[in-house]
Amino acid sequence: MKTSPRPRFPLRRLAFTGLWILLFLAAAACKLQDNAALKSPAGGALEFLGYIPDQPENRKFVAFGDAAAWYTSWNVPRIYSVEEVNNLDDTSRAYWMGAMLVQTYPPDCLDWQSIFSYSIRDAYGFDLFDIDRFIYAGQPPKVVSILEFDTSSQRIANALTKKGYAAEELAPGWVLNSLNKDYKLNMQAEMRVEKLGNLNRILLSDHLMIIGKASEVVAPALEAHNDQDPSLADDKTYIASVQALQDPSLKEAGELVGVIWMDGAEFTSQTPNFGNMTESQRQDLIEKYGLYNDLPEFSLAAFATRHSLKEGATYLILALVFPKGADAEAASQVLQERLEKANSWRFRTPWLQVLNAADEKVYAVQAGGLPVTLAVFRLDDPELKVINEGSRPMARVRAWMDFVATRDLMFLYRQP
Repeated sequence: MKTSPRPRFPLRRLAFTGLWILLFLAAAACKLQDNAALKSPAGGALEFLGYIPDQPENRKFVAFGDAAAWYTSWNVPRIYSVEEVNNLDDTSRAYWMGAMLVQTYPPDCLDWQSIFSYSIRDAYGFDLFDIDRFIYAGQPPKVVSILEFDTSSQRIANALTKKGYAAEELAPGWVLNSLNKDYKLNMQAEMRVEKLGNLNRILLSDHLMIIGKASEVVAPALEAHNDQDPSLADDKTYIASVQALQDPSLKEAGELVGVIWMDGAEFTSQTPNFGNMTESQRQDLIEKYGLYNDLPEFSLAAFATRHSLKEGATYLILALVFPKGADAEAASQVLQERLEKANSWRFRTPWLQVLNAADEKVYAVQAGGLPVTLAVFRLDDPELKVINEGSRPMARVRAWMDFVATRDLMFLYRQP
């Protein structure tokens, strides 16, 4: 009697399938663990990184700002116009004027440099005061900005239509508004943001905008968000940086109001170029500022700003993310030594003296499975000062942008 054939699903195939299921579940668990950061105070940063395509040009400089958190952390009433800035009490106005813009670093597409001259709201339906959070990255002219707004999307859409934008649905819930050709400038325009074509493309949803000079700039951001292409939020070094900024040692540091990320290669692959210099001058620069290879190469630098209303202080935090296996403890000691002898090339004085922190500490942590060095500087809230007789008082706090924009960070560079 013939026996029935055995089912064609051998045990080893079953085991192989089971292994794949286990691997899938493990990967899902890791993803959930990584995404747990989204529920933390710094989580918004990781969520916004999900809109930045993982491309080399985007890694050079990424900036995130949380204006809503800034207002809360400084106890300044939320305002929506320049007139309301001037109507604030002296303390709130001084803090807004001296800290808000430098601690959150708004993108150029908001034309924030011109807010005391004119508002873009009448023409576009929004301006700086309508934005809660934002992130931007890339190298001009391919800078992409993602803005979360606190106003009516219909008001924005109506203003753009009136302005002459052509609208088309690019994806469910997202409308691409286009004006002019890609990258087109309009030097005859009155407003700076129009001259530079910064608002040529506006991808609009019910609470977010993706803005750039061309369609090829804004579309990849949406594709990254929809997991069609990798984003910086998928990169373990960026995940580690966000998690490091939530380390328990920072629990008293208050709200996260801004972060600047720069790829480690920006500091470790070249000596900063301060104009044309001879090789002898370059070597003198290396010796004067200690640009030696004693600091291990790091993958990513995050310059974060947190503010604590309770502590009455700003915390400037530098997080250096190292490759797996690096000795972050040793790197922390080197960084501490470098900071102690570092000079500001702009002010020709010790860098720590320029910062004028009330307290500082450098130490190592583990974040996202990677070694990280944290340098934490506490800056007490500034006193109000009257600069000119009869004028309202001002207050100015040192910000990371003071040093990042001018590359006054010699203690991070390594000799190539």
